[in-house]
Amino acid sequence: SFGPTGHVMYSGPVSRTAGGSLSLWYKKTTAAASGGICQIGVISQTSSIGLFYVNADDLGFEMRGAGGNFAQALAADALPSGQWPHIAAVWQERVGESDMWLFVNGSYRAYAVLADVLSHSSAPLQVGTTGYYGHGQGVADELRWFDWNLGDSEVYAEYVYSSNRFRRQASAKPVSTGPVQVIN
Repeated sequence: SFGPTGHVMYSGPVSRTAGGSLSLWYKKTTAAASGGICQIGVISQTSSIGLFYVNADDLGFEMRGAGGNFAQALAADALPSGQWPHIAAVWQERVGESDMWLFVNGSYRAYAVLADVLSHSSAPLQVGTTGYYGHGQGVADELRWFDWNLGDSEVYAEYVYSSNRFRRQASAKPVSTGPVQVIN
């Protein structure tokens, strides 16, 4: 849970990789107009990646390249207060530029192209704040960082897996106790 001053910093080996992904569940706990969710590096400084919200419930994904250029992918009405949407931010460098995708609840919501690339050095991962947007007012859960860019089906699988939608459903059928045969 993060408020107007608190955040968590992980300074392990999280790199700004040429392709990568962040996913998490996030719930705003107030109707704050803007705030930071998480960042690698410091948003507003070179070679940074981060998630934030603006205009009360618009979700943003920002990258700033090593040369200082920046781009944002924005998803309108994606972060209503009091709800738990699943967020995934995905990036992939190409020659001289970087593609950025933003997903909410396993569905594609926004895309942008950064006319720059990242420095691939390590940087701290901070949750609950960003450099430019300050501290967010909310709760984060199930944060995952991937050092590759997740494809559409992987983002959806991450959403389903982390939401526990694969749990065993109640059934009146008896549990099988017989042998299992695997057929190639």
